[in-house]
Amino acid sequence: MRRSAASILDELGITDPAEIDVEAIAYYCNAIVKYAQLEACEARIVALGDEAIITVNERSRPERQRFSVGHELGHWVGDRRTGGFFCSVDAIETPRDAYFDPEQRANDFAGDLLMPRYLFEPRAKAGAINVDAADHLAVEFNCSLTATSIRLVQLGGRPAMVTCYDRSRRRWFRRSPGVPEAFWPVRDLQKDSEAFDLLKVRARPGTRSRPSLTPADLWIDRRDAGDYGIIEQSIVVEDGVVLTILWWKDERQIVDYEE
Repeated sequence: MRRSAASILDELGITDPAEIDVEAIAYYCNAIVKYAQLEACEARIVALGDEAIITVNERSRPERQRFSVGHELGHWVGDRRTGGFFCSVDAIETPRDAYFDPEQRANDFAGDLLMPRYLFEPRAKAGAINVDAADHLAVEFNCSLTATSIRLVQLGGRPAMVTCYDRSRRRWFRRSPGVPEAFWPVRDLQKDSEAFDLLKVRARPGTRSRPSLTPADLWIDRRDAGDYGIIEQSIVVEDGVVLTILWWKDERQIVDYEE
């Protein structure tokens, strides 16, 4: 029987982010967590009857390890009949297009487990929708900036978007529920964007721009986008890869489209 992350946290009486101990939660779900050097994958889970062993790459950052455990638990409680999963770096945390993809379901479970809505949403709605806010929440919930940025956009309660680009083109993006599906980020970074500048100068990971108002046509692939503004803040998350959070603090573009 599939179990939701929310139901497990409720059973355990979790009331604070500091109480989310992924190894203890895994044990509660009859799964043991081990750490080892993994070459071909970031994490794996192997079922043994009603029990499972989750192995996580010991060389990964602690935040990535936590998300990997949550991801594998998502497989365990939702796909246990399939027997085992070996998950690559790209499978964990990276958004995928289809909910029926088991890797996306596992990522969603990990997000719900590590950043539960009832704890995360009030904090997300209390502040801005930008990299600085995501960074603060990432520390509190002990998650990666990438995973936290996605969660902030999902639960921040305002029109926003998170995008990821490398020097070639867009890797992935996620819209908030308040952004129409017709709104797509540009495929290639525009030269006047802060994100483009960060990649052009080969900025080191962790380097970020300040939140700034910029013409929406630098980011949104719509003919009328130049008539509106959008808040942009970008950060280099790894060599040659930049993550940007876009926030319609002035929602006129959204309102005009809906009318």
